[in-house]
Amino acid sequence: MKRIILIKEKISRILRNANALIGLVLIAIVFFFAIFADWIAPYDPVISYPSEALQPPTFRHFMGTDDLGRDIFSRVIYGARISLWVSFTSTISAAIIGTILGVIAGYFGKIVDITVSRFNEILFSIPDILLALTIIAILGPGTDQLIVALAIAYTPIFIRLTRSIALKSRELPYVEAAKAIGEKEINIILRCILPNCVTPVLVQGTLTFAYAILAEAAFSFLALGTQPPNPSWGRMLSDARVFMLTAPWAAVFPGISIFFTSLAFNLFGDGLRDAFDVRLQT
Repeated sequence: MKRIILIKEKISRILRNANALIGLVLIAIVFFFAIFADWIAPYDPVISYPSEALQPPTFRHFMGTDDLGRDIFSRVIYGARISLWVSFTSTISAAIIGTILGVIAGYFGKIVDITVSRFNEILFSIPDILLALTIIAILGPGTDQLIVALAIAYTPIFIRLTRSIALKSRELPYVEAAKAIGEKEINIILRCILPNCVTPVLVQGTLTFAYAILAEAAFSFLALGTQPPNPSWGRMLSDARVFMLTAPWAAVFPGISIFFTSLAFNLFGDGLRDAFDVRLQT
């Protein structure tokens, strides 16, 4: 009962926070278009119509067409699927792996903590984009390879976050009491340590999601992410850069999509942090 009341209170805080509410609305809009792209998109995003190449925005083509005559509105909608899928999968994977390693390191300490911490410091010494670029250079370009690369690149921040929480949580009275009565360590971790990690990991995951949106667009722009003819916001920007002066709409609409999607998750993440941070409640 107390847990239900606590959850309701947190939801109420989020809804009262302007940043979180705006971000949540924008996220809902993006997800709506991505999920129902098959019904919303008026044209196939892959089929080319050379006779309609580089048409400006009209009632027939809401956002114009690209250099191959493909409808930009349809490609932007389908591109949202790929961008959200890559960002969601890589962020969730990084959060799960990082949380497991961080909690284990922080709770058990000693040689386990030293091993995980040294490994994490090695990863942290390499900028995340450079680390992801190195992994893609090994695995090759592609959507699946990009997911693996981003997941590995974003794992260190979750390890550091959850490790610090586990280090503090293992000294709490109720954890000491659980140890004293002979509770199994796996139960202590699941019932006493992990619940303390949920909110920080959720906030960090939301912000990491925004970074992943930009990273997916950047790697696709460099032809290292989603491969043609599949629509991707970054790839659309790359293809449209040649026509910036003659057909600016080909680059403007994918760029706006990247901007607002990343902004939405940043606003929502900031709102979650403000709503859940006890120090800010006063």
